[in-house]
Amino acid sequence: MAQYVAAAAAVGSAVLQYRAAQATEIGYQAKAKQEELKGRVSAVQAKEDGNKVLDNMIAQMAYGNAFAGKGNTDPFSGSKLGVSIKMQSQGIAEYNIAQTNARIAKEMGFYQARIDRSAGKTAKTLGYANAVATLGTGAYQYKQMTGKYGDKKDTI
Repeated sequence: MAQYVAAAAAVGSAVLQYRAAQATEIGYQAKAKQEELKGRVSAVQAKEDGNKVLDNMIAQMAYGNAFAGKGNTDPFSGSKLGVSIKMQSQGIAEYNIAQTNARIAKEMGFYQARIDRSAGKTAKTLGYANAVATLGTGAYQYKQMTGKYGDKKDTI
């Protein structure tokens, strides 16, 4: 009778290990999706930052033109033109940095997602291997308890 209990325990344990491996993989898959989403959100935020830089640059240039126009000076020549060009150059550089940051954030999200998916597959494979090993151990113990041909061993 004890050999049947041991066999049932081994099978039950193997099934639980199999289910745990599946659940672990599902958890890693969910984490991978979360990482992708986090990367996309960061990318959108970086793009918004880039747009704010351009908006600020346009506002500053408009202010400069209005200020120069009020003083009866030509806003498109002399030092005002140099300041505007420098402002545009700086604004475009910051915008490009924001766009690069957006691409990096998105790619980092995808990279982390690939790591999580790989970890999920590995956890699932190891869980399945542990389940098979548990079944093997259970079969060996069953064989030890029942004897070579199914006869009960004298266990005292």
